[in-house]
Amino acid sequence: MPFELELKAGLSQADAQAAARQLDERWGPGSEPEALHARYFDSADDRLAGAGIALRIRTEGGGLVQAVKAGRRSVGGFHQVRELEAMVPGWDVSPEAISEAGLREAVERTALQVRFETRVDRRRWVVQHKHGIVEAALDLGEIRAGQAAIPVCELEFELLEGSPEAVFELARDLLGKVPALLTLPSKAARGKALANGRVWVPKISGAKPVVAAPGEAADSSWGRALSTLAPAIGGNLFLLFTQEDPEGPHQLRVALRRLRAALKLHRPLLDKKLAMALAGQAQKLGRMVAPLRDCDVLLESLRARANPGPELEAALVTHRAALRAQALGDLRAADATGFALTLLGLAAIGGWKPARPVPPQTIDELGALALHRLWRKVRALGDRLSTLEDEQRHEFRKSLKKFRYLLELSPKIFASKEFMSRLKKLQEELGFLNDISVLMAWNPPLVGDLERQFAEVRGELEKGMSQRADLALGRACRHWRDLRKLALPLAPPAP
Repeated sequence: MPFELELKAGLSQADAQAAARQLDERWGPGSEPEALHARYFDSADDRLAGAGIALRIRTEGGGLVQAVKAGRRSVGGFHQVRELEAMVPGWDVSPEAISEAGLREAVERTALQVRFETRVDRRRWVVQHKHGIVEAALDLGEIRAGQAAIPVCELEFELLEGSPEAVFELARDLLGKVPALLTLPSKAARGKALANGRVWVPKISGAKPVVAAPGEAADSSWGRALSTLAPAIGGNLFLLFTQEDPEGPHQLRVALRRLRAALKLHRPLLDKKLAMALAGQAQKLGRMVAPLRDCDVLLESLRARANPGPELEAALVTHRAALRAQALGDLRAADATGFALTLLGLAAIGGWKPARPVPPQTIDELGALALHRLWRKVRALGDRLSTLEDEQRHEFRKSLKKFRYLLELSPKIFASKEFMSRLKKLQEELGFLNDISVLMAWNPPLVGDLERQFAEVRGELEKGMSQRADLALGRACRHWRDLRKLALPLAPPAP
């Protein structure tokens, strides 16, 4: 059974049409829109879908084509799936046209019914890329199950010949600067959800990785971390572009920090220039979103602990909107979606190894090395916590975050539950102290009476928070002393 390699990207109508114009201009006019009507079959309890099989009949080239897809494997929006097609005479499923015995028997044993259908207008372009031949297809239409319907606006890249690199490079070229939903599942998956009364929606994710097992091969740990982080970063970027939810910028920054921690932890395995470029870009994107995240935190504090009044709150919300517009503009200019596509490509097809092979290593070995290096910095600052200036304390807080993210990726042998609990409590106290510093530095562009109101409200909030600052610092110092007493296998690595 042949394999189909494809990447799907959900787009707005405007961005989809812009991509179509680029394709027309650079690779020649695409095909005229072709109306495609497809019906997807399964049992009422989704027996085929449960076995990883999708069965459809679709109008194509003036006839009807039955397709069976199985063994779908995906990383983000990149799909690899076995596909078997055959012309059929009508809309009734023809099991005899399925040449693979196992799939044919699975279909014959299933009480089939039409579960949902799709109606799209498709335009196609065949792109001759240096790494292969790619078909780009733009689908506009809908998925319908009974009376329920959801729109379809997606650009799909399918590898016809050559290396999968061609798919990712073409996608980066076309979509690097636009909001694109790179975690888009197949129409079959979205249709199944709709048939069961649900609408699939992307979710914000901080991409907390699965803890590595002691003795696990380090390249396996890296592959798993990348496969988790790449789609989360892509999904969070899209949601930040398209939704106002304050969790969007927060979780995007968390996922970017986790990526930097994964790069730091697995650095001996990776191509040095690539690792440095990825870490630098992740840091750059995180900084673009930081002012928006700080504004969200401060607005929340004002609403919870003070009374800003409707006019001042409206002015601050307008200020947040300006910060959001600035962040989105900066992300577009920095090819943020292209960065997510680069990560997806590395997760799906590799390309991160150095030219000179490195000896096999375990995650235990890499964890001991990275954690020891960072712990020295953490300890040097932590032992002077009570006397640190604001800037030094902020550096201590950042180092602790990096240390925690490294621990999340490392086997549990490096940190007990009690250690992680103390670390969390310490970070919470330091976070409160940092909020005070950020609040005191917050200077939104207000004038006249609004500026006076803001100064009064901020002063009221600062006073209340500052009264608790000494208590917070005292608790932080106690948490640090407890943290230092807990045994950690962080001995210096062997020479």
